[in-house]
Amino acid sequence: MNQFVIDSDFGVFDADGNEILLRRVKEVYAIAQLKDVSRTDQFKQSLLTAAQGPYNAAKNLVKDPVTAVSNVPKGVMKFMGRAGQSIKNIGKKDESQSEGRK
Repeated sequence: MNQFVIDSDFGVFDADGNEILLRRVKEVYAIAQLKDVSRTDQFKQSLLTAAQGPYNAAKNLVKDPVTAVSNVPKGVMKFMGRAGQSIKNIGKKDESQSEGRK
């Protein structure tokens, strides 16, 4: 089995075998992409919006508690729908990856 050491800008990584080497190279590339995204104005604005979410929810609860409480089931259903979709997508990725290896 081949053994590799990857010395990148993000650290040193070991890879035991060719398949793991390819995976590590993709991971280093993904880290670089994430680092670039975190520098963008859009990322900063999204972070600000996400941080304001709990504040706005608390403000709405004080201003109009009936509406705020009635919106909770809608938010829960939306969250559950996203979680279900994520699980479906994970299953699809696993299937497509295993088909590609055959």
